[in-house]
Amino acid sequence: MCHYSVVVGDETPFPGADATSFSDTTDGTSNTILVIERLLPVCWMDPNHEIPFDTAAKGVSRDWFGIGSAHIGGANAVLVDGSINFVSKTMSPETLRASLTKAAGNQ
Repeated sequence: MCHYSVVVGDETPFPGADATSFSDTTDGTSNTILVIERLLPVCWMDPNHEIPFDTAAKGVSRDWFGIGSAHIGGANAVLVDGSINFVSKTMSPETLRASLTKAAGNQ
């Protein structure tokens, strides 16, 4: 069991069966979330337990099955470039959605 998942959806680095590469991340690898912390643990090997884009985009600690953590004020995220950032509960929905997408034009 683990508290980290990827966000899946057409706009994310994990669009489904289609392969994606670093060059597909036109919003910038330092601006795009690759892995996010979640409140409820899941089996790390079960692809059915990843976080759907619409669930993640609700915000931090807004959905039991979405982004969340035991940390006060937010959750940890790994960006495509490998850096780790803290995603605040107060991050605007627009900024969070932009951070979860790979090529929305918001660099």
